[in-house]
Amino acid sequence: MYRLYEWPVPSLQSASSLTNRRKDSYGGSISNRAKFHLAVVESIKNVIGNTPLIVKLGVEDWHPHGIRPEDALYVATQLKALGVAMIDVSTGNVVPDQIPDLNRPRVWVI
Repeated sequence: MYRLYEWPVPSLQSASSLTNRRKDSYGGSISNRAKFHLAVVESIKNVIGNTPLIVKLGVEDWHPHGIRPEDALYVATQLKALGVAMIDVSTGNVVPDQIPDLNRPRVWVI
């Protein structure tokens, strides 16, 4: 499943409190904001069985009120429990006033 936060599945950016302003059971806590996407992954896994599933996950919005690494860890843990084979990590590009940490350690995976 390419990009859990892009079309055709409604944005996993909706897991970000910057873009998810819902007041129902799909808003508020990270567990609520990620609920729909986890249900989509579970449904896909029910259909594809043991076929590996890769999910792209935004792990940092670079904004004080956005997704933080600890939120992403929660979602990643849930994805692992659902049998996701790999998580492709990305950051930023949710809001125009993001402030990336340019001094963060760089990690390259080859």
